[in-house]
Amino acid sequence: MIKIGVVGVGHLGQHHARKFQGMKDACLAGIYDQDAKRAKEISEKLGTVNFESYEALLKACDAVDIAATTSAHYDLAKPALEAGKHIFLEKPITSELWQAHELLDLADKKKLKIQVGHIERFNPVILKVENEIKDPLFIESTRISTFHKRGTDVPVVLDVMIHDIDLILSFVNSPIKNIHASGIGLFTKSIDIANARLEFENGAIANVTSPGYR
Repeated sequence: MIKIGVVGVGHLGQHHARKFQGMKDACLAGIYDQDAKRAKEISEKLGTVNFESYEALLKACDAVDIAATTSAHYDLAKPALEAGKHIFLEKPITSELWQAHELLDLADKKKLKIQVGHIERFNPVILKVENEIKDPLFIESTRISTFHKRGTDVPVVLDVMIHDIDLILSFVNSPIKNIHASGIGLFTKSIDIANARLEFENGAIANVTSPGYR
């Protein structure tokens, strides 16, 4: 039985914690959130331990689920790996590429696992069609959404488009030849709407827009 701690119990993290309580091979060791009021609310709702510090949570678990905002991923994941804990990170893995490389190198050195939450891979629709899609030559992907402030600490490419890019790369068995992309900030100072055209060496093309605001 693996003991898992959850750090960050906001919109997604609260569901992560709840799901761990129903797993037969894992148990929820407890939660931590820098918002003490939120942490108390969720711990009472789930009947689990509310740790007063991240360090205390790490000492009580075998693995940690990091569901905090993306900009905090690196600062939370690094000490967890240094403490010998396996980690699950909500996507994207980090906000900067060098941070991701450092975490992966550290995990490899310590023989620890890092799992990134590309949940769309497990979407029932994707699971249904993934074996039916053979050598696609054109893919059009548009995410339709109203504006949500959550996740705007990073550009929309890292927040949601990354799901579609991940799926496209799994469908198209060819290296990327060219990328043409543009993006602007309509509601924030960051890029909150973007379009990318991915051209592959085998001639396949993918056009990706995220999000397409209604």
